[in-house]
Amino acid sequence: MNPAGRIKVFHLLTDKNIGGAGKHILYLLSAADRERFDYTAVLPEGAKMSEKLRAAGIRVTELPGFDKSFCPSCKGALKKLFMSEKPDIVHTHSALTAVRAAAAARVPVRIMTKHCSDLPPEYTRDLLGRTLCRAHFRRNLSAAIATDHSSADALKACGMPADMITVIENGAIPPKEHTEAEKRAFRSGLGIPEDAVIAGNFARLEPVKAQSDILAAAALLTKQAGNLYFIIAGTGSLEAELREKIAKFGLTDRVKLTGYMDDISLCMSVCTFNINTSVGTETTNLALTGGMSLGLDPIETDVGGNRRLVENGGCGYVIPCDDPPALAAALLGLMRDPPEIAFLSEKAVSFFRESRTAERMARETEELYLGLLGKLRS
Repeated sequence: MNPAGRIKVFHLLTDKNIGGAGKHILYLLSAADRERFDYTAVLPEGAKMSEKLRAAGIRVTELPGFDKSFCPSCKGALKKLFMSEKPDIVHTHSALTAVRAAAAARVPVRIMTKHCSDLPPEYTRDLLGRTLCRAHFRRNLSAAIATDHSSADALKACGMPADMITVIENGAIPPKEHTEAEKRAFRSGLGIPEDAVIAGNFARLEPVKAQSDILAAAALLTKQAGNLYFIIAGTGSLEAELREKIAKFGLTDRVKLTGYMDDISLCMSVCTFNINTSVGTETTNLALTGGMSLGLDPIETDVGGNRRLVENGGCGYVIPCDDPPALAAALLGLMRDPPEIAFLSEKAVSFFRESRTAERMARETEELYLGLLGKLRS
């Protein structure tokens, strides 16, 4: 503990960009009980999340070269940091070497969070590999957090003992609200009419996010849903390709690419639908969760925890991956049924407030911390 008697917790992340795990940490620590816990984030040197965490009042330590989960050259520096700072808990996110360094430094409680539902590595797909991994987990970790049941299954497939896994589903901080004047100015700046219905996508422009499916669906809807516009907010390796497709499909007036937005709250606030076309390994999409707080109706592909999230909330539609006609049909059906849009919007807000807040996520995480420390002291 620190001199004030607070429990010292270090969160470690190797991602230099602002991804889902980084946002998870930001939401978690922003809602944390800082009277009882003293939080520090350890990030790679130059990490984009550092500024946001510091703005939220979180102490940040940057470590040169700490930008890979398996980083043997960082183990010595991490062990030295832990020996010097003496945290009660080390909580890692995609930071395998940090787990081992914490064990070597005899940090009392060592936790990892699994943020995705990817297939297990090749070396864990036989009995020997899973046995070795199980021994590693038992030796180096106190517990693991899965952000959804799909990521819990992924951990078990790697050999993680089920009794070490706790499911704590993602929560989010609601995007800030905006005035009608701000919304009108934003729409006008994008060339979107005042009375348009807008579907938004908030994700990296990468193959795993499959924004090309949105363009294909938009092309199918140009005549049937003339009042429907699309905003795709994000940046990535496919940005130039997507812009070319927008021009090729004649969608320049209908589909707007905003590029990277540090704050997507205004963009979200003008939307009616929240589209996620991912084909990858995410568990519960944080943009989806945040959009629920504003009443955005989700239309999501059936990956990771999306189905469970939408169906439990009763507030949206789940469609197959790689299926633009299914996306188009879902959008068209809603466009023709305004009462259904309003009903789903109310359900989304209610579900968020009941079970998807950052405060709930922080409370459950800190209860796990206290339980693990209590076992050591009993």
